[in-house]
Amino acid sequence: MTASLEQEIQDLESSIVELNHRIQVLYLEYAQVVAQATRRQLILATFSICTSHYPSRFLQLSPSDRQLLQSSIVAVADRLQHKIVELFQVNVTEQSPDEIDRLLNLTINEFTEQTNFILAQNHILPQLAEGSPRVVLRLQEVEFTDRNVMSQRGELRVLTNRKEKLKLDLEQKRKIKLTIEAEEAWRSSWTENL
Repeated sequence: MTASLEQEIQDLESSIVELNHRIQVLYLEYAQVVAQATRRQLILATFSICTSHYPSRFLQLSPSDRQLLQSSIVAVADRLQHKIVELFQVNVTEQSPDEIDRLLNLTINEFTEQTNFILAQNHILPQLAEGSPRVVLRLQEVEFTDRNVMSQRGELRVLTNRKEKLKLDLEQKRKIKLTIEAEEAWRSSWTENL
């Protein structure tokens, strides 16, 4: 009984290690895809602000100021893309998906605020009054609008759930093993004289 249980425990441990590796590789791929999609969404959101919400303000800029604004936005988008990839350079298998989402959303918010600041500095956005159109990005929206990001995210969820199930199975098997060992120890030291 304990030999087969030992084998089951070893199999579960190696499956978890293998899954951790697959999750790490998939997270690195996800980082690339979500970083590219977020960069693209930031630029598209800025385009929408400048052309649909405040076109007259954008047109008041000189051609050179427009180019400067656009290059500033692209620079922010490039930094955002780099920062997202950088977030995934650490061992993400040790972090919960919720923590990863939180870090991604904080990063996205930081760079959208920089974008809004640039737009306000260039007199495109009014003084960021409550309710006025501005650049707002959320990870969930980026995932929803990009099929590759959504696909990668779905695969990550499946693997992460599988890993959690294996960890629970492993914990249960270890508990059973300890119980068996304790029972055997009890029997081996038991004498009728006690």
